[in-house]
Amino acid sequence: MTRLKFLFVVGMLLSVRGAVAQPRDLVLPRTGDRRESTKPPQAGDPLANYANNRREAALAAFQAGFKAATLEHNRDRATRLMLVALRRDPSLDVALYDIGILCAQYARWEDAINFQKEARQRALPGSEVAKLAGAELERVEAVALLETSLEGAKRREYDRQFWAASVNADPIKALIAVTTLTQRDAARWEGFALAGILQAETGAYSESLKAFETAMRIAPAARRTELQASAEIASREVSFTRLVQQGDGCWEQRRYDDAAKAYGDAWESSPGRLNIGMRAVTAYLLADQVAPAVQVLSRLRNSGQPDLDTKITAMLRELGPISEQAKVAAARPAGGPAPLPGDPADRIRKQIGSLGTPQMELAAKSDPALLDGTKAVIPVPDPEIDSGQSNGFLSTVSLFALYQRGAALGGPANPPPDPAMQAAPQPPAPPAVASPAGRVDVISQPAGAAITFDKDDPNLTPRTCIAPCEVALTPGRHTLRATLSGYRGAARIVEVERDRQTVIVELDAKRGSIWVDSNPVGLALSLNGKSTGKVTPARLLLDEGEYDLSVEIGGNPVIQKVSIQDGSLNRTHFGQ
Repeated sequence: MTRLKFLFVVGMLLSVRGAVAQPRDLVLPRTGDRRESTKPPQAGDPLANYANNRREAALAAFQAGFKAATLEHNRDRATRLMLVALRRDPSLDVALYDIGILCAQYARWEDAINFQKEARQRALPGSEVAKLAGAELERVEAVALLETSLEGAKRREYDRQFWAASVNADPIKALIAVTTLTQRDAARWEGFALAGILQAETGAYSESLKAFETAMRIAPAARRTELQASAEIASREVSFTRLVQQGDGCWEQRRYDDAAKAYGDAWESSPGRLNIGMRAVTAYLLADQVAPAVQVLSRLRNSGQPDLDTKITAMLRELGPISEQAKVAAARPAGGPAPLPGDPADRIRKQIGSLGTPQMELAAKSDPALLDGTKAVIPVPDPEIDSGQSNGFLSTVSLFALYQRGAALGGPANPPPDPAMQAAPQPPAPPAVASPAGRVDVISQPAGAAITFDKDDPNLTPRTCIAPCEVALTPGRHTLRATLSGYRGAARIVEVERDRQTVIVELDAKRGSIWVDSNPVGLALSLNGKSTGKVTPARLLLDEGEYDLSVEIGGNPVIQKVSIQDGSLNRTHFGQ
């Protein structure tokens, strides 16, 4: 009876299947049962669960690698899985692109270049992968050109930080960053030029002038003209500020004739400051000097501001009974608006133009995000993917050579995994002193930094010393970390050769900034009892720590305690 029921059910299924679709049109969901495969799986073949579909098996490994990189933040495991995906399908363009980015993150520049070339060649022309691979290839080639030498690596780091400062919308933060750069490398004129622009934007024209003068001394001849013009703008602003402060002092002492002259000279140096011109007019009238007041009013009528023109015309009419010149000026129509110079800081930025170069922009670009696959793959048992192996990629073995080897061995027969492609755990490397070693002289700037080699690499023996020092290391790739109290830590990768070499590690001081203003302005600033040579308002860039900041108001010292943290932006005020 049971057998009859079974045959009946089978017959019903076959009749329904024949009525709905031909056998070739019906696709059943994959369950992972190897008996569904029409081809007997090879022993130990991890692709068997994918019904010998190499592209699907490759996508499964690729997606596991993408997850390892983006969610687990395990770059080693991600690299291994990308290589597994490429052995299964060497033409998987997204895997070629992503492993190229991973290689760049490892500073494996030759591998990164080769993988992006391969991705661009394998991808469909005009596709997203082809475009992204072309852009990434251009970036990596620019970076690799610099990273081939210690001097080039220093230049790239400078370019990276300079570019970040140049596009920072906050002038204070940008100024802190670029000031650090000018202290690190006093031979690069771009840093001083950018500092001059940013100091002008914060109103510190005296410091801006000094920065432009320094930039002119070291800049190429082709850039000195605009630097000179910018320095002249800053110089006029320094003079303008001095004259306004002089006029304010005379005004407070009711010396209106002197105040009028100072305000008038200030306005002549910066005609766009209409408020200073009106202040000069008021001072002239209080000093009973009608003629110069009328002259300034007549010129101010061409400001192009209707409200101000109406006010000036009314003033001239009021002065008409005592000044024939005022009566004539009031009756005469205002001329066309005189072209007034814009904001000095804007004029300086436009005068200098772009300080960056396409090469600098490429070198400063950060690693792009990895591409995710668009096709979902149902998870099935896969020993290669499920394995937790993730190490083996810190050696100098070419990953692109491993890819080429896997591509050469791959094919429709789905060969067993190549052990070299799985990057199985390697036995610990012998201590550096037991094999031919390279001698590395480490110099820190400043001296005294604690140096650690290979702290996080289980395959290498850690080495520590206090710079300047000498370390014996096995030839190959090593990681270096440097720490020093009061300075930011530094890390880098060192390629050790068998001969002697020198590694220089530059540490940035932990610093913060404080903006000081006051009422009244122009107060001399002292720090820990010593003059800073600056007056309020002013910005101070200070090492991390505690300070006593002081001014004198009415002959009495006023002291504030300030705390500076690394990267902090502080503000303080003296007076009412």
